[in-house]
Amino acid sequence: MLSTDAWLSQDEPRPLLIDGRLRGLDQMKAVVVEPATGRPLGAAALATAAQGEEAVRSARHAADAGPWPRMTPEARAGKLRPILGDMEGDQAELARLAARESGLTLREAELCWRRALLWSERALAAAGRAWNWRPAGFGRDVLERPAPLGVVAVQGPAFGTTPDEFVLAMAALVRGNAVIWLAGEERPLLALRIAQHLARGGLPAGAVQVLAGGPELTEDLASHRGVDLAAGVGPEARLALRRVGGGRTYLRPWVKGCVAVFEGADLDVAAASAVLAATFRGGRSEWAAQRLYVTRKNHDHLLLRIISRLSSLQIGNPIDFDTEIGPVPGEALLAELKEHVARRQADGATLIYGGDQPTTPERAGGTYWRPALLLQAGAGEAAEVWGALLEVREAADDDELLGLAARSGGPCTVISPNEAHARELLSAGGPRAVAWNADWPEADLWPDYVDGLFATAPSRLLRSDHPEPSGWYRGG
Repeated sequence: MLSTDAWLSQDEPRPLLIDGRLRGLDQMKAVVVEPATGRPLGAAALATAAQGEEAVRSARHAADAGPWPRMTPEARAGKLRPILGDMEGDQAELARLAARESGLTLREAELCWRRALLWSERALAAAGRAWNWRPAGFGRDVLERPAPLGVVAVQGPAFGTTPDEFVLAMAALVRGNAVIWLAGEERPLLALRIAQHLARGGLPAGAVQVLAGGPELTEDLASHRGVDLAAGVGPEARLALRRVGGGRTYLRPWVKGCVAVFEGADLDVAAASAVLAATFRGGRSEWAAQRLYVTRKNHDHLLLRIISRLSSLQIGNPIDFDTEIGPVPGEALLAELKEHVARRQADGATLIYGGDQPTTPERAGGTYWRPALLLQAGAGEAAEVWGALLEVREAADDDELLGLAARSGGPCTVISPNEAHARELLSAGGPRAVAWNADWPEADLWPDYVDGLFATAPSRLLRSDHPEPSGWYRGG
């Protein structure tokens, strides 16, 4: 297989994987711009409506009459493991491409893809086993080797391929489903590079297909009668897991997290956690934080520490290993961040740091962004924005702070000398996961089932769907 640089430099657009074959351009292509430089990175073929229909027909045939769902889970895992091994050998190149295409720093991209391969291997290892599932608000269910669903469409976000998509696709495959992976049209190169590995894996035609397309194709797949489950990954997919045919709907809303700093907290730990949480994956993750809640007594001292840390962060080209914050992937997302800050200021918030583009010659042409720090004052809660930004809300005391954090809904990092704050926050039914003095974003892994579809998700200290801590993290 060609090196990644040679693969990118080819004149024709990077091909799609349809019905077991790599397919080039029919009518449309996308030229991906590298966010660090503003120069073209590579071109990708975009699927036409006819190619989308062909992919569904191929997947439907593979699910209904092909050999893949009729193999044992162990046999399917045996077919998929060589693909993971092949990708592991190409891991450094995949991480570098992820950094160049999406602006994710090289260190984060390497971590993401190490974890993606680890989670995928765990999904393969669990394929033939029974797991217990205890979702919040429901009793314990035991799912023993659930039957394949049929055709699963995995749809990625516009700002670039995430490890979640790949893990979900591998987990669905090993369960015997036929998978159609649709990458966003703006930045599909990494998904199409992975398609090269999948094409070499010797899987039955139609078992897995990789397309690139825009909102119209996304909607077509999500509502297609030939698709049994549409799985959306990314902030555009508020309806994250949706059963199309049976009318059953699963909501996993993308709500960004928060950091709650209680009385007696170590403020150096709090500042480190807040900055790391706000800039985690460039702020383009539901595990990143957008809100910071702090008591009045700690407010000013904590903000000074946060500003000091933000101002020392290295903003630059993501493939430079010393870079701590890379560029925003594209002018559209950069404009969205600027508009969000302007709206919050109109609502009464005060911008005290960042929220603009750094202007230096080495960053010329790139879509760089200095993380914004906003004092919310009396402003209302804001909608999520997918970039590095932290909105600070002052609470009179620990009780008010607990109420603010409980209403946040996303994952929460609690900085407190008292573990009871973390447990009380979790029992309040707000955040899905709570970390106590966590070294963000370290996490253990727990298996989750959704209607028989195995997936893995990072678990913090405490989770609403598991009675015991998954690990203890005392950060600093």
